[in-house]
Order: sequence, then structure tokens, then C-alpha cells
Amino acid sequence: MSTGRFYTVEGIVLKRKNSGEADRIITLFTKEKGKLVVTAKGIRRITSKRAPHLEVFSRGRLLLHRGHYRDTISEIEPLATYADLRNHLGRVSVAYYLCEVIDVLLPEQQEHRDVYSQLTQALVILDRGNPADDYIQVFTEKLLILLGFLSAQRRLSTEEVLAYVEQLTERKLRTRRLLLQLA
Repeated sequence: MSTGRFYTVEGIVLKRKNSGEADRIITLFTKEKGKLVVTAKGIRRITSKRAPHLEVFSRGRLLLHRGHYRDTISEIEPLATYADLRNHLGRVSVAYYLCEVIDVLLPEQQEHRDVYSQLTQALVILDRGNPADDYIQVFTEKLLILLGFLSAQRRLSTEEVLAYVEQLTERKLRTRRLLLQLA
């Protein structure tokens, strides 16, 4: 649905940042438009009904209003909250890593349905239980191949994958230290 100033997307919350007294800046990874940075007005108020549906890793269908500077969330219909995932520190740290890698590797407003599908499947796997030990390495390698940063024949260890992503983005990953502590 795309009529005038409103449009609908399905997206996963990658990160959020407080803004002003009651607002948040939300980074979404959407199926239709890729990565978007939007504003959620009034989300930090106690009476906000949208707040629980805009937590990191949550997936939903959002109605967005086009703005001059940044689009604004008008409505959200939750599709998945991944509640079991949030109860285990190891799985949460892996999910944060997946979201951070997608955030740093993908530019804004470029559709990547294959990457969206991969992230959705990863969150379902994490929600159902502990993934295999090499899950981070496998996910990141597949992501790098999909984005054209790595050839399909090349194989890297987990440590090499983390270092390669940091080399590509020219910055340290925030979640790397936590992942290495939990390993």
C-alpha cells in the first residue's frame, strides 16, 4: 500500500536511539525498501501502545508517514517478537551481532529481500534454541557472499570473518567483545 504520504513496509528493528524527551530514532531493515532510519514520536511515554512492538529484533508491519527530513512511524502491527530469544544472554548477543553487521554493511534504502529473508530465518533459529557453534561465521559468510564482498569459494574462520567485516567497515564492531567473552 503506497498512497501519497503514507506507505507500508514489513521490517525488523535493528537498533534504536533516544531523541528528545519522548521520541526514538529507529533503524529498520525492511523487506521492501532496505534499511530505513525513521522517527517514532512519543514512543517513550508510559502510555505508548507502540513501544513494546518497537524493541530491537522485533518484526512488524509498519505504516510510515513521509517526512521532509525523516519518515515517521504512524502504526505498527507486530508479526514476531522473538520472546524466547530475549531470555538467553548468548542468543541475544548473537542477535545483536547479526543486527549490527547488517546495519554496518548495508546502505540506506537499497532493497535486499534475500538478506531480509536470511535475517528473519536467523531470528527464528535463535528464538527456537541455541544455534550451532559456527552460526555467526556461517551467517556472516553467507551475508558477505550475497552482498558481493566475498567469493563463494572462500572460507573464513569466525575470527577471520569478524576481522574482515571490521576491515570493510573501517570500524570496530561493538558486539565483537561480547561474542568473544561468551565463546
